Amino acid sequence: MRIAIALLLITFAASATAMDSAAKYAVWGVGSKACFSYNKDKKAGNGQKYLDYVMGYLTAYNTFTPETYSISGRMDLDAVEAWLDHYCGKKPVNSFDQAMIDFIHDHIKSRYRVAPLSSH
Repeated sequence: MRIAIALLLITFAASATAMDSAAKYAVWGVGSKACFSYNKDKKAGNGQKYLDYVMGYLTAYNTFTPETYSISGRMDLDAVEAWLDHYCGKKPVNSFDQAMIDFIHDHIKSRYRVAPLSSH
């Protein structure tokens, strides 16, 4: 059973990302930096550039992924930032781009598939 689930996740991950034939893609901005840099910059009060990257990354993901209104579901930006703080604290050598990929994998099941009903 675990093997079947793992194969399903690998298949989904491969189909959910777009890259070249060598499984590579260009990473721009702070996505190419290590989580160590994120941790250091946040401590120095220079974390906004990472949040800007996160907002753009998640907006692009929401735009180009079928059946996805919001990958972050109920989470607001503060909650996403807290998740990243925890992740990068545990995995400082991972790239910030990898942190975003792992965020998506961790939240795919809890994403909003359609816009939530408004109270208006």
